[in-house]
Amino acid sequence: MIEGQLNEAERRILTDAVLHARKKPRAWLGGGSNVMNEASPAAAPNFQYTFKEKLSLFLPTLRQRSFPRRNLFAGPFSGEFGWELMQWQGFVRARRPHYEQVHVLTYPGRDYLYEGCNVHHHDIDLKRAGYGYGLLSRTEAHAIACTRAAAIGLTNFDIFEPSLLCTRYHKAFWKQNFRLFTESPVRAKPYDAVFHFRTVLKAGPDQNKPDCDDYRDVDLRKTVAAICSGHVVVGENSGPMHLANLCGKPTIIWANDQWRVDYSLRWNPFRVPIFIAANNTHLPPSESIFETIKRALRELSEITAEFMRPCYKLPPRQIAGY
Repeated sequence: MIEGQLNEAERRILTDAVLHARKKPRAWLGGGSNVMNEASPAAAPNFQYTFKEKLSLFLPTLRQRSFPRRNLFAGPFSGEFGWELMQWQGFVRARRPHYEQVHVLTYPGRDYLYEGCNVHHHDIDLKRAGYGYGLLSRTEAHAIACTRAAAIGLTNFDIFEPSLLCTRYHKAFWKQNFRLFTESPVRAKPYDAVFHFRTVLKAGPDQNKPDCDDYRDVDLRKTVAAICSGHVVVGENSGPMHLANLCGKPTIIWANDQWRVDYSLRWNPFRVPIFIAANNTHLPPSESIFETIKRALRELSEITAEFMRPCYKLPPRQIAGY
């Protein structure tokens, strides 16, 4: 019955997915949701789906999209902040109009991303969450979702979970809906540049910056207000830099590998300018950063009539394929 609901494009996606899954495995990040360059760090922990699991997950994907129930429970999301910003929350927002109620289970402090939804918090440790969509298996995630849904008395509901986005072929069945985040600046006169100093303390290849405070569980509204207070946001490629792009702010980034930079260039739904200070180090020379800031401000001033016009583009584009 579900197969009869598929159009020709959807049948092609399903066929391509089966053929792709039979090919030789490559390096995957985020539960197989995107093929990465082979140079990406194998030490980055995330849950890996087998071919059988990927194929079986097409059935709940098709059923849920074709015949949604009354309510939706989305989550738990237990992965990277950047993946929640540029992948997960866009899918959840796109599903919201199809349900009477949408309940989202995520980290504390992320309520701002899910306007119009009922947001709940789990206690999964960020330091052990892993990369991409995280380390939870579908069985573990499903059990958490069912337990929390029962606790809040939710009935007649679908569970939208990261496993339903386990490959780009699965994601092709869904749509994303991105919101441009804006808040009042923290001061009347904008800063030339707002800096983000990355701190990481988690299992995986990234290193902690011990002299920086960790604000990953702070209300995002305050972070958005700070981002909106500058002409450009500067920092190592990470979740807050993706957030800056969702605020329509241009960014100056650096990373220790080109594949990390590629993520920012692709995950850019509002097509804001992105300037690259370095693609081979976590710690580029300060002179290089300073020169990139000067060049960026000069170019941005020209294309925005001295910062009187926005430099983002509407409507946002779909980035589900990345």
